[in-house]
Amino acid sequence: MKIIKNILLYSSFIISSTLLLTAQAATGYALQITSPQNDHVFAAGDGTVEVQLALQPSLRRGDQFILYMDDEKIAESKQSSFSVEFVGRGEHTIHVDIVNRSGSSIQQSDPVTFFVRRPIVRNN
Repeated sequence: MKIIKNILLYSSFIISSTLLLTAQAATGYALQITSPQNDHVFAAGDGTVEVQLALQPSLRRGDQFILYMDDEKIAESKQSSFSVEFVGRGEHTIHVDIVNRSGSSIQQSDPVTFFVRRPIVRNN
């Protein structure tokens, strides 16, 4: 029985890996948000959040990134980093799409959730 379980686990890994490679092959891109990391807490500051992306291979001519925060489009760029200012307190979720020159989404990152906590100034 132990040998059969190992074979089944191994075959599941092959199937999962194949699905991931198939998704990348279909779009030509592997896209990931590397910063902020999921569940990161910004404990102080002015509400600026730096978003960094990892992409393989580089963007093709005519393609660009679109950054969404809390399901709202907030920026577009051909660069793999964004600086988002004045992010309010609370929980936020971001994701990035790669769109082609006709505006069609051809790849989407996994969402990343982060939290902003800013100190409260009290006058006593």
